[in-house]
Amino acid sequence: HESVGAKPPQKLVGPDEVERDAEGAWIISELDTEYIAVGAGVLGAGGGGNPYMGKVLVQRLIRDGKRIRVKAPAAVQPHERSCIGAFMGSPSVLVEKLTSGGEVAAAVSAVQSMSNGAPSYALPAEIGGMNAMAPLLLAADIGVPVLDCDGMGRAYPELQMTTFALNGVRMTPTAVADEKGNVVVVVESTGIKAVEELLRPVATAFGGCAGICLPFLTQREIAEYSVQHTLSHAWRVGRALVQARLAKQDGVQHLLAVHPGALVFSGKVVDASKKQCGGFDVGTVVVRGVKGTAFEGCGVQVVYRNENLAVYEAVEKATEA
Repeated sequence: HESVGAKPPQKLVGPDEVERDAEGAWIISELDTEYIAVGAGVLGAGGGGNPYMGKVLVQRLIRDGKRIRVKAPAAVQPHERSCIGAFMGSPSVLVEKLTSGGEVAAAVSAVQSMSNGAPSYALPAEIGGMNAMAPLLLAADIGVPVLDCDGMGRAYPELQMTTFALNGVRMTPTAVADEKGNVVVVVESTGIKAVEELLRPVATAFGGCAGICLPFLTQREIAEYSVQHTLSHAWRVGRALVQARLAKQDGVQHLLAVHPGALVFSGKVVDASKKQCGGFDVGTVVVRGVKGTAFEGCGVQVVYRNENLAVYEAVEKATEA
């Protein structure tokens, strides 16, 4: 499984292969969904919402006969538009408040009513957590393929942190919707930060989270500003970790074999704090080194705002037995 746009193999054998149609599009299977969910949990850096519920919903759709196809970003034609479908709000709420599966599609419909035609593709806003699964649900709902790219390469807490916003792509109209049929659209704004500040309280009023759709993107915007092949990268990360678990081997080493990075710290969580503030989950996690390891006597504090944002050396050091 190298790239979604690759020529389909002559024979598809075993769980490490992916199914493709005659056009070379990747046909998502239940096993693929498992890998993507695990990989998105890592790439989400602690945020994006728990991918478990999204995985369950996508697998149910596949069992019911839905065909979810993934294409490379290069497949987009000049006349085609692509929609970003995601969830906005507190990740912890998505664990307690189950999605109906139709919130994102309702937001897309609202943006479509103000756009020139329907979208030809869906893509994630971020390749993290539940928001990696959202475009798969959306694609099954509105009948379009998913693009193997996103707007962050991981998960970040705010709309203006997407690569599209950072490159000056227009961010209105943007719509949010809930499971009850309520829809709010920002038609014009002074900028993407204003869109974030206007819609975050709406998501809170919707019960803590909402489906969201940003303006449809052009072929050029996808080609120049998206982070490419991140859905297939989540698949590779997830497969590596699943294989490590089945083999009872070190998951970190399997992860570093497919994803650039380094082991910063390993230990035991000894303290955690969390509160909801302004539509975000905000808090810290303290990790202490375990006796007999290379990190004995050391500690770190992870600071997060939906997603893990920074790791600091803990001032008070201790070792957990």
